[in-house]
Amino acid sequence: AIPHAYQLQEIKLGKLGIEDFPFKKYNSTPFGGLENTIPNSYTNAWIHTMLFAVPLRTRALNYLSAKEVCLSDELGFLFHMLVHSRGQCSQATNFLRAFSQLPEASRLELLDKTTATAFVPRDGSDKELLRRVQNLNRFVLEQMNKEMAGKDGQPKEGASLEGQSAISLVFGADMCR
Repeated sequence: AIPHAYQLQEIKLGKLGIEDFPFKKYNSTPFGGLENTIPNSYTNAWIHTMLFAVPLRTRALNYLSAKEVCLSDELGFLFHMLVHSRGQCSQATNFLRAFSQLPEASRLELLDKTTATAFVPRDGSDKELLRRVQNLNRFVLEQMNKEMAGKDGQPKEGASLEGQSAISLVFGADMCR
């Protein structure tokens, strides 16, 4: 038998959705979650994985661009929300909006084609989801490399990881070369 703590829990949202939900009842850790009822929420696992890649998180938190659409900025803002969430749920909507405005994300089929709130299974969906997540990882890290290498982005004062690529921060070596 599965222990109660690990069993699937039925969650009923109130009138205000996640705004009035008692997350502490279900999550006694300091780690926040991401809302999974929005399109492209398949990215949540990737976002959480990158949150715990400390050098990448530090670089994203210490980077600020003048661009209107910048994945590095939005990922940094999202990391900030998750780090300070105290177990509450956050939304990745701004990151996903910036992500969806990049034409290459659409070309690589990284965006959900429907307005459904979760990944819609199709024949071979496990392989399709795996391919999408691999492409997401490659795309976002390459996009961050481009954005952080540009002259318009300025590291915040005291940032010590200047000049390192997003990929080298995650994997310890620059895999692009």
